[in-house]
Amino acid sequence: MKSKEERGKRMRLREARDAFLLILPFFVLVSIFSIYPVYQGINLCFYKVMLPEDKYIGLRNFERLRTDNVLTLTLQNTVYYGLFQMLGIVLAILPALLVNSIIMQARPRLRWLFQAAVLLPMVIGWVTLGMAWNWMFLIGAGALAAGRPGAVTVSPLARIETALPTVGLILIWAILGYNTILFLAGLRSIPKVMYEAAQIDGATNWQAFRYVTLPAMKPMLTFMIVTGFIGAFQVFDPVATLTNGGPGWYSASIVFYMVRQAWYALDYGYAAAIGLVVLTIVFTLSLIQFRIIYKRYV
Repeated sequence: MKSKEERGKRMRLREARDAFLLILPFFVLVSIFSIYPVYQGINLCFYKVMLPEDKYIGLRNFERLRTDNVLTLTLQNTVYYGLFQMLGIVLAILPALLVNSIIMQARPRLRWLFQAAVLLPMVIGWVTLGMAWNWMFLIGAGALAAGRPGAVTVSPLARIETALPTVGLILIWAILGYNTILFLAGLRSIPKVMYEAAQIDGATNWQAFRYVTLPAMKPMLTFMIVTGFIGAFQVFDPVATLTNGGPGWYSASIVFYMVRQAWYALDYGYAAAIGLVVLTIVFTLSLIQFRIIYKRYV
């Protein structure tokens, strides 16, 4: 009896060792490329990077965060980009419903053509998109100037009043395909029996959408809203390629400002402090996502 218990214990230890060896490469990679950079970034917040060695300045970088008006402006811009992300989620409902409709299902070629048109911006890099949109706005401004002799026309990306809304609308267009895919996944996960039951009860299309589709899509909608706001705090490519943060800082996101502090001003300590702010916000939003989705719906 004792020998069987010892063999069972040795087998469990062997299984635990094998499992540890299997996940060890993952932990090594996460430690090297995630945990260690975060640690170094937090440590860098308390220093001013300079030659021949870094200078310890305590909490001075964090005190500077409180009085930096540009940081406040870019944080406000980032919140606006988050609201544009929410608008993009709402607008993605229509193409998703259209692709999932009976009309499209009966015309496969038309459905695939429409899906390709919606998803096309996803496969094009932001460098190409930025150049194309800048070119189109310049052509448009030139055409307006040609039609109005003596008038001065400016691209909407170069005006304080219109730069941020224009970038936000282009961002909505670029992520429309991604949001549509998520909506389609949610719609196709809803059992058809629910719609059939609603139809038997005499529900109209609007009532079926309101009382069947939306409640069944709550987990997906919550996921999209939270990840949309998280994505807003990672907006860099659209700003860099469309406006370069201008005019002034009126279209810059907080991540764009952080990168400019690091690679243009060479103020790595202050950039790390800004990065810590972004990390805190994203981590908080991730916790909200975990509590709402995984605690309530899973």
